[in-house]
Amino acid sequence: QIPSKAWPHLSRPKQQRFLDMGVVGLSSLLPPVRAAACRFLGVVLTYQQVIHSYPDVFKTATQLLTNKLRNKTESILSVRIRACWALANISDPYLSLTKSKEQGGGNTQHSRHRHSRHRHLHPLMGLLPFSSIIQLSKALLQASDDNAKLHPNSIRALGNLARIIIHTKQQKSNTKHQRDEQRQTDVKKSNTK
Repeated sequence: QIPSKAWPHLSRPKQQRFLDMGVVGLSSLLPPVRAAACRFLGVVLTYQQVIHSYPDVFKTATQLLTNKLRNKTESILSVRIRACWALANISDPYLSLTKSKEQGGGNTQHSRHRHSRHRHLHPLMGLLPFSSIIQLSKALLQASDDNAKLHPNSIRALGNLARIIIHTKQQKSNTKHQRDEQRQTDVKKSNTK
């Protein structure tokens, strides 16, 4: 594993090479390599620098990890356990962001992910299309019934996703409410002229 403090000191080509090796490792013929790739990605995809600098790798890796859990397409239990752990681990930083915003401190590094037209979206929702979030949720639900060893991490990830989706829905509602109030204010101003 590469510690988060060491990651920024790697050259960009080395970072890309490590990430590519992790993604390619998910498709290896050897189960220990697939499990190691799940573990590596479950750690490195929580680093701020990776999330911000390599959003395409984040999307690809998340989709590949999700596919490991869907309908038990991964036949080796130890790999499914690592994939489930990785997905739960990846969702943890986003849960901490949601908690921070719920407590009123929404000014974090993750806010860079927001696109101006998607201000109401939680950063994870900005990184992954909603259809991927749905697929991820379905895969995690399947994993929770798969084996007792997958259950804790699938529940942890589902809980994180639920909080993120609820937060996004609330943000969307708040944004709509603010726009409606602004329109009413604009109408009142124009009527008084």
